[in-house]
Amino acid sequence: MKLIDFDAEFSLALGHWIENNRGKFKTADEMEDAAPDFYAQWLQTPAKFLRGETPEGYFAHYGDARELIGLLHAYIKAGVPLPDPLLGRLRALGDEAALYELAADSSASTEARMHAVEILRELESVLPMVDYIRWQVDRNIDEELLDGALESLCAMGDKALGPARIAFAAANDEGKEALLDVLSRFKADDDVLNFAIKRFTDGGLYPLAGGPQHRRGAVGRRAGKPVRDGR
Repeated sequence: MKLIDFDAEFSLALGHWIENNRGKFKTADEMEDAAPDFYAQWLQTPAKFLRGETPEGYFAHYGDARELIGLLHAYIKAGVPLPDPLLGRLRALGDEAALYELAADSSASTEARMHAVEILRELESVLPMVDYIRWQVDRNIDEELLDGALESLCAMGDKALGPARIAFAAANDEGKEALLDVLSRFKADDDVLNFAIKRFTDGGLYPLAGGPQHRRGAVGRRAGKPVRDGR
């Protein structure tokens, strides 16, 4: 299957839209604010480069999440930007097992695995919980995956509390510090509280917890999607 560069096609359409609508906006900021609406409209408009299909509906005929994941790998390997509608179709299919397999696949690229982690979080899946906790303890994968998994564990709430508390006892200091982001949302026992106080006293933690960002040296969140998609 030909890998279509949706970003390049949208950039062409956006350029035409800017030229045709430049006079309707008083400032560049006003035009930028209107761009997400144009993107939403573009997604729903039949496109010549798709032989009359809409960008939004192009992947709708795919009913097998693993087939879409194969396309995702192909896009990443070829260096072609991943189409938002492909990721949207994966969300719509909601195949947690297929996405979990991708997230846990150590041979896959970090980019592909991160997409799986993010979609599973949007689906409120607890399927990868044990793996995510193990990652925090072992700490032998990419930092971006560690942060993404930790964000998901925090989103799981009290479902992750018991397993995280068990893992806390087996983790090294770095792993314990990460798991504090999960455990700090609940009443702490003495071991957790004493560790948190010690780390704060030693300068390892900022005063306010509440997410992976409170740890010194934590990798920042990935930049948001381009303004065109409005997210």
